[in-house]
Amino acid sequence: LETYVEKYGGGVLTTGGSNTYAYGSMTDTAFEDLLPVTLELGEEQVVAMMLVVDTSSSMQGLNHRMAIQGTMQCIEALEEKDYVGVLTFDRTAHVIYDLASMELKDDILEAVEAIELGRGTYMTDATREAYNQLKDFEADKKHVIILSDGEPQDSGYIRVVKQMAANGITVSAIAV
Repeated sequence: LETYVEKYGGGVLTTGGSNTYAYGSMTDTAFEDLLPVTLELGEEQVVAMMLVVDTSSSMQGLNHRMAIQGTMQCIEALEEKDYVGVLTFDRTAHVIYDLASMELKDDILEAVEAIELGRGTYMTDATREAYNQLKDFEADKKHVIILSDGEPQDSGYIRVVKQMAANGITVSAIAV
């Protein structure tokens, strides 16, 4: 798996619960090496995270509810010292909340709850906006999480993800 992920750029699908990852003694294992984040709960670091949510029409129903719930849980997991922003994409990118301090968590969560569906699955502009908001931001860890139920209709997002990687920004995709 390490070769598949590192050399060939393959992905690994993981599921977890309350006894996995850092809470399940998975630190310092081969599994941790596959992830773009550390499992260690050690030193205090400032995290800046952009959440990019698919709002295409295929996300209706359960997929939409799961994406909203997952987005909210990601926000809830951050600490007050951290920063988060939320973007959506359908035909175009939509800034739901610019990168902001977690001191504004209640406002950010309220904005996420109001996310509505659109049409189209064009992810490049939203990915580029996430990159632009993070690239010059001062934080110890910069991360983008993309929540989607399928492959985008455009192709420029791969180039943007490569730019992120070159600038120390990690990216995870979560299939809904």
